[in-house]
Amino acid sequence: MEKGRVVGTVGAMKIEPGVINAVPGRAELSIDIRSTSAQAKDKVARLVKQRGAAIARDRGIAIESLEYPRGGTGAFGQALAAHYPATLR
Repeated sequence: MEKGRVVGTVGAMKIEPGVINAVPGRAELSIDIRSTSAQAKDKVARLVKQRGAAIARDRGIAIESLEYPRGGTGAFGQALAAHYPATLR
């Protein structure tokens, strides 16, 4: 991974009431932000929270943000990376 490169994925979404013909009354989503740079990861996390707060304010809705304990940052070791060459490029 390049220094400072950040990857984010949506891990799960829960939409209520969960039917296709209704405007959701509640939505939960988890976002996983990863990087080998703690500083870059923290910056992106702040930007995501700021953007979420701005959207909530503009739409007159409530938003709650929970942060799980963070693990360390780091790249795959060379021995492990050798087993997944196409995936890790």
